[in-house]
Amino acid sequence: RRKAERFHLKAIDGLTELKAGLSNQSDQFERDLTIVVPAHNTEHYLGRCLSSLVRQSIPDKEIIVVDDGSTDRTGRIADAWSKRHPEIRVVHQERRGPGGARAAGQAVAQGEFIGFVDSDDWAEPDMVERLLNAMLLSQAEIAQCGFWVFDERLNRRHLNEESFPTQTTGPDGRAVARGVDLLLLQPSIWRRVYRAEFLEKCPTNVAASLWLHEDLVFQFATLIRASRVAIVSEPLYNYRVGRKGQAVGIRDRRQWVHFPAFQAMAEICSHTDDALAERRLKQIQLNSHLWVLGNLSSELRSAYRTEAAHDIFRGRRNVKAVQVIADSFRRSFELGVQSLGLYVRSRLPLRSAVSEDAPER
Repeated sequence: RRKAERFHLKAIDGLTELKAGLSNQSDQFERDLTIVVPAHNTEHYLGRCLSSLVRQSIPDKEIIVVDDGSTDRTGRIADAWSKRHPEIRVVHQERRGPGGARAAGQAVAQGEFIGFVDSDDWAEPDMVERLLNAMLLSQAEIAQCGFWVFDERLNRRHLNEESFPTQTTGPDGRAVARGVDLLLLQPSIWRRVYRAEFLEKCPTNVAASLWLHEDLVFQFATLIRASRVAIVSEPLYNYRVGRKGQAVGIRDRRQWVHFPAFQAMAEICSHTDDALAERRLKQIQLNSHLWVLGNLSSELRSAYRTEAAHDIFRGRRNVKAVQVIADSFRRSFELGVQSLGLYVRSRLPLRSAVSEDAPER
């Protein structure tokens, strides 16, 4: 079949070729790979992003740009690129947020593998090929790479430093990790490639409904179900920060979206009966809430801190409070002290003032 003949990828070591690497069910897919690009008011960045994607060394790919209610020239720029490059398709929709835009792209994707790239970021030319090779050779559900952080304010980039447990497999020492061991990494959707059939089984629908921090829920929903994640340690993705209008700079009541997000993640976790996953979730909650408190406007911090304390220490099925606090101290003394303080605060009843101060959910 044409499908079995056209998929030829060089292995990571450059010495062998991976031929007919698709699954037996691959005839249901029209393409080897789909890259979904959610785009909202990124007219100054979309061109560089798409240029990096059309140059990817995988020939049989489609790029789906979802113009998410842009009010600038983003949609027109995407349409112009699609006229010049037949592998690009454009979906125009009313504003649904980045989660809804990714879901819209995934819904029409034709690839056996799916990746996501934010429209203000860009990829190295061999990113996708390296990730697909790693995934197929390791028989993994997901593959991820390292990434550069590009600070627009300084016009320079630096390597994102991260560490997590991995194991090697195969004669060439390919690195793989359990998904649960990656849950504490910086939330990201964009530096990974997923098997489409695996992604369909993951409960990512809540992430699609969130306008903020949807990457937190998406990462949790996928990694918690992944038994094998192929690791390419080299930085092959460029993540832009410091851009005007980025969601990470929000300091107002919209940050209360963390609470329904964590409720959804707790529901996902409840179906696994995995104590380690629940411990990881508690650490994610602690990390996220402390990050919000460090960025939130001062008049909202007291109300948020009280609700965050209850959010972290309520609903523990397999994890005791002492484990949450102990895990925090193992990571750093400062984090342990902060978690202990939140636990003490959680023993106090939620004041009615908190509910009045918080936004409607």
